[in-house]
Amino acid sequence: MPWNWFLEFKTKIRRINLFQDIDKTNEEDIKNQKISTIIFLILVTISIVALFLYSSLTPITKTVVVQQPSLSDYQQLEEKYSNTLLCP
Repeated sequence: MPWNWFLEFKTKIRRINLFQDIDKTNEEDIKNQKISTIIFLILVTISIVALFLYSSLTPITKTVVVQQPSLSDYQQLEEKYSNTLLCP
């Protein structure tokens, strides 16, 4: 069953032609259009994956301001966030 789906998908991909030109109908032109389509789809896929990886691996920094924390609050914050804790 999985192979059948894969073969169908492969056949559909080979038939896709995003750069179809009505004036160019010979076999060589159609072949070049299909190759251009495959290259375009591969580049779009790589770009989407790269953007996804970049956005998921980039650390998110959230700034929280605590007005007049108590000494115990400050000590707890210092234990958790000693590298990024700022006190004016």
